[in-house]
Order: sequence, then structure tokens, then C-alpha cells
Amino acid sequence: MILFEHSIPLLWLLLALAAAAAGGLYSARRFLPSRRQAAVFYALFLPVLLLVFWALLQPGKRDVVTELIKPYFLVALDTSQSMSIAPDKDVSNRWETARSALAMPWTRIVDAECRIDVLPFDAQVGQVTDLNGAGQLRPAGAATMLRGSLREIAERYAGLNVAGLLLMSDGLDTREASGDWAREERPFPLYTVRLEAETKWELPPDLRIDAVTTPQRVTRNWTTELKALLYGQGANAQTVTVRLFKDNVLGEELPARFSAEGGQRELVFTLQHPDPGVFTYRVFLPPLPGEANTNDNEYLVTVHVAEDKNRLLYVEGVPRWEYRFLRRALLASPNVSAAMFYTGPDGKPRSGNAVGNVTANMTESDLAHFKVVVLGNLDAGELTEARALNLVRFVETGGSVILLGGNKAWGENGLSKTSLRKIMPVTAHGTKPAEAALSGPPFAVRLTDSARAHPAFAGDEAYWASLPGVLSVFPDVVPSLGAEVLAEANTPRGAQAMVLSHRYGKGKVAAIFTDSLWRWQLSATADRDQPYQRFWTQLTAWMLPEDDAAETRRIYLFAGRDRLFLGEGMEISARVSGSGEKPAGPVEATISFPDGREVPYTMSSRQIVAPAGETFDGYALDFEPPVPGHYTAVAAAGGGTQKIKSDPISFFVRHHSQETVPRPIDAEILKTLAAAGGGRFFETLDRMNEELSTMKTAAIQEEQSRFYSLWQRWPLILLLMALLSGAWALRKSRNMP
Repeated sequence: MILFEHSIPLLWLLLALAAAAAGGLYSARRFLPSRRQAAVFYALFLPVLLLVFWALLQPGKRDVVTELIKPYFLVALDTSQSMSIAPDKDVSNRWETARSALAMPWTRIVDAECRIDVLPFDAQVGQVTDLNGAGQLRPAGAATMLRGSLREIAERYAGLNVAGLLLMSDGLDTREASGDWAREERPFPLYTVRLEAETKWELPPDLRIDAVTTPQRVTRNWTTELKALLYGQGANAQTVTVRLFKDNVLGEELPARFSAEGGQRELVFTLQHPDPGVFTYRVFLPPLPGEANTNDNEYLVTVHVAEDKNRLLYVEGVPRWEYRFLRRALLASPNVSAAMFYTGPDGKPRSGNAVGNVTANMTESDLAHFKVVVLGNLDAGELTEARALNLVRFVETGGSVILLGGNKAWGENGLSKTSLRKIMPVTAHGTKPAEAALSGPPFAVRLTDSARAHPAFAGDEAYWASLPGVLSVFPDVVPSLGAEVLAEANTPRGAQAMVLSHRYGKGKVAAIFTDSLWRWQLSATADRDQPYQRFWTQLTAWMLPEDDAAETRRIYLFAGRDRLFLGEGMEISARVSGSGEKPAGPVEATISFPDGREVPYTMSSRQIVAPAGETFDGYALDFEPPVPGHYTAVAAAGGGTQKIKSDPISFFVRHHSQETVPRPIDAEILKTLAAAGGGRFFETLDRMNEELSTMKTAAIQEEQSRFYSLWQRWPLILLLMALLSGAWALRKSRNMP
């Protein structure tokens, strides 16, 4: 393609050439002492001028070259110690089987169509290598972080053309207690293969507690659940009594029965919280006769019982995806203690978390115990006019309401048909959602200018600039006078208001006009950025009444993990908030060791990422537990009457990981990973070789443009330089300036 580089009309160029030629002739005759010198000088000057003019008239040229870019094919190779385990010494172990798989013909066929990257992983993902480099690797990792490694690999190759990922692993993750994570969506097809034939293992007697989960911050007089995930093998189908201790006092005993083949069991204990304070619960699993490893037969967790404050009521309709994810987010929020209810099959409210004598009636006396109310997918009939009037008075006197909505709440017989319309931040809205095409991308979400100064979206601007999309939005929202539109969804009909808020009376009201906000929790970067958790944590913090937000100063303490193994490190971080200046003195964390010692540590100033994903200036401490057991930590700042302390946090350190414990591969995890990732699970290496050898891949055609000017040739440039040099030499030989 020919491109003319000059943008000045040709007539102007000709006039400029004539003026330059006349000027040069005048200068030569006026200032040179003889006509002969003037003629020689002008004989050099004029060709230079004509050559430059000719160059200006020459066009440029653009050549377009099309290149085929091969897709990537990834091999995630497990290099942890469990890969060297085999059911019998006469049978090839998993590592040897994996190496055999990488030497099969499929590698040559796929390598011709793709770029094969081998990524070794154990506790973390290593450097990329090729198939030859994979032969130098050894299974020496002391732990397997399968879930985290797959996520990191997906982040590394985000935006690239990846034909698929072959996972060469036994499916055993020493970090995750259950296999629910394997159902997560993947950005490219994931293939798995059985590296060990089905066989009966001779398993030594062993009982262990894989995980204990319970809300670690609750409100006084609530009832909660403590779930213990247990694993047993070699128990010969006998019943074991599991004991729960509260501050070393036996509280409850439950039986657990394990099959002869081994497996997991979940036990649920009921916890009552009549008194405020900090309490330690210990789950104890009696060892089996002949059990060699008893270091993992107990688990400790700390529960902080607070006085009634910052309580949130969440009332949902029939359970849906939004309820499932919001329930988790509210239980994890450091700002509120949540009581949750949903509509059961009989149309009556049921408790989503055991909360004592709290109900979903929303009478004036009930609402007096709460600071924030979240209404889910309820229509006018389910809410009732009486409850709507109570909520209006609740907001007028200082409470806050979040209208989460849904297809019923924003439908024709929705919340706007009740007295709630008086306090809504909208005057009208569509009753049927606009939905993104199944085969197309979701609706992009962006913040408005108002949101950039709003506490609900405070923090790192770069993060909020790339929010995940949504699959639906209720269109045609008309904001009420004084309402702020905080987030919009970009639809084919244009930008549609999605999140709005305003102040009403002494309270606040927010409304969310999508029923797919839960998709944020399933985004590719959800584990790292946590957009869903961050949004709800910051929104509920802003919704709390001003008198709670105006406390002089508070300090919050966070731990990146609540369970780790000996030899692993963690970051303990703190944040000081509230009115007043930052503490004049240092921020200290006092850590209580399993033997009762209390050791103070000075925390350093650092940029912190909170559990909800928010970035802020805070304080941090890198801590590596020296002994196994139960630890608690408390942060303090200031001194005297100005001293502030955080609520305690706790974490439990195991003696060692389960990496080298003899056990079969987890074929169910491998099958689930393949199904959720859109790939295949191969029962044999031969089947894997056959399928991958015929796998269809598609290269990407990429056009690259190359620009150059036609006059930029060496002969022309050398001629121009020669003429200029000749003119310069002539002037110097004649002592001309």
C-alpha cells in the first residue's frame, strides 16, 4: 500500500522550492567574492535542494505480513513427593507413569501444531520448561497446592490462545480439605489421566481432622454450628467417639463410623454463645490402635463472641445462587454479624444460620436489634405491607436497607407495589431483565464518577476499573432526586444503572438491579481480587449508622490463613481506622504460643490487601510458627487511655502435611476437574495418547504492518551527504562562515 507522507499541497511545495532556489542564488551572488565561487557553490546547493524536494514528494510504503501464531498446549506436572508413592514396590509409581506419558507419540503430534509448555508445580508453580527439561525434574515437593497452582497457571496464560491443559497429578491437594473447589470454571479445556491402576491399598490405621469450620466472630445469644471434616482409614468399620471441648471442658460427644476402605466424614456440633468473650474449641479424635501419626488427631479454633451491635438481617426468598454466595460473604465480613433467613418449600421462612431466638418477622421490636436489612427476591405478597411500613420507619430513624432484588422483587408485583417505593433510590425501573446472549460475553460493568468518591468503592482505582461482568440487568432505571448511580452495565441498549444509593431520613438505602452479581465470585481472578467479597464488605460498612462509624479509633487484625503446616510462613496484617491521627507509637502484635508464652512483635508499615481484597496502608508481620499447635494473636497501638486493641484471631499449625502418607490417587477430583474444565478424564495412557493425537487446534492469524519510505535508500542518502560535505568543505577552504 502506497502512503504519501507529505500533507502540504504540491503548489505550496513548488513555491517553497522556488523561494529557496532564489534565496540561495541571491546569497551566492551577494556574499561570495567571485562569480566562479558563486557558481561552484550554487552547483552544489541546487542538487541538494532538488534532492530534498524530490524526497518530500516520495510516498511511503506499508507491507502487511500475515503470521500464523501457534496456540499453547500446557502440561501441569505434579512434582510433589506423593507422586513417588505406589501401592506396591513391584508397580510403577505415579512419577514414572507420568514420565512415560510424556514420551508417547502424542507429544510429537501436538508439538507440530502447538507450543508445548511444561509447568512443574507442588507448593507453587515453577518455571516453564519444555518436554526435554521435564525429564530433569524430580518429585521432591513437600506439599501440593493443586487448586492454587491451577489458578496461577490460568492467570499466567490469561488472554493467550491455549488449546488445552493436561494435568499430570494424583489429584491430592494438601491445602484443601474438601473437593468442592474442583468444580470451578476454567478458561481452557483441562484434561486429566489416571496415573495409577485401580487396586486395593493396604492402608495403615490413621485418623485425622482435615478441617474445622465455624463462624469465628458471632453475636451473644446466637447459636452456630461447628463442622469437623474427618478422615479415617484402617478403622475396620468401627465407631469412634469424637469429642468437642470448650476451654478444655468437655462439651459434646458424637460418634463417627469409617468404612474399611477409608473415607471422609463430616460431623456437626451445635454451639451456644450466651456470654461475650473469646473461647477456644478443641475437636479431639481418639487414635486407633497401632496408629503411628497422632499429630493430626486434634484441631483448635477460637470464637469471639461480641455484644449485640452491627447486626444485619438478610431475608431471602427461595434459595438461589445469589443467596449461596452472599451468605458466605456476610459470614466472612468483619463489619457485621448476620442473621439470615430464606423461604422453604412450605413458603415459611427458615433460618440460614442458627441465630437463637431471632426471627424474620421484621416487626418494629425485631428491627430494633439490627442496623442493616438486606431484602432478597421477595415480591409484595411475600414481604407484606405491614413489614414494608416497618422498614420505612426503620430507615427514617437511622437504619439502612439494601434492596438486593431479583426477578420477583423487581417484577410487576414487586417491592415497588408496597410502601417501600417511598424510600427507594429510584422512581421507575424495568420489570423484565435484559439478559446477555448465552454465546456472547456478559454485560461489562463500570463505575460512575460518583462511585469513585463513594465508600462502597473505595480503595485501589485500578482494581475497580476492571470489574467482572454480569449476565442480566433490569433496564430503564430512573434514579430518584438525590440518588447516586454507582455502577452501570453496558448493554446493547446502552448504559443501564445497576447499583444506586441515597440517604433517606436518618438512614441509607441501596438498590441492586441485577440478579447475577454472584457471577463476580466465579470470575477468573476471584480468588486473588475477591470482587464480590470486597463489594459487600465495603457496602455494608458504609450502610452502618453514622454513630457506629464515628468511633474514635479501631484496629483490625487479619491473617492470610487459619491453617498451615510446620515450616510454612504467613502474613499477619493490621489496619487502624476511625477518626483521629494514626498511632504515635508502633503497632504491636502479641502472639500466644501453644505452650502459653506470649511474645510481642513490632509490625512494620506496609501496603496491605485485606481478606475482602481491599488495598490499604497498614501494618504487617511475617511470621513462621516454630512449633505445631494453636496460636492466637492480638494487635495493639497507642498507650495509656489512648491504647486500642484488636479482636483476637487464631490459627492452627499442623505438625506435617499429608504429602507422604500412603494413599491412592483421588480419581474423583481428577474426573470433576476434567468435567468442569470442558476436557476429558482418561482411564489409561493409551486412551490419552489416542485422544490427544487427534485433538483439533486452531492457530491465530496475526497481521503485522511494516512501514518504510521509498527515498530512504543508501545511494540517495550517501549522495545527499556527499553534496552537503562538498559544500561545507568549499566554504571552509575559502574561510567562509
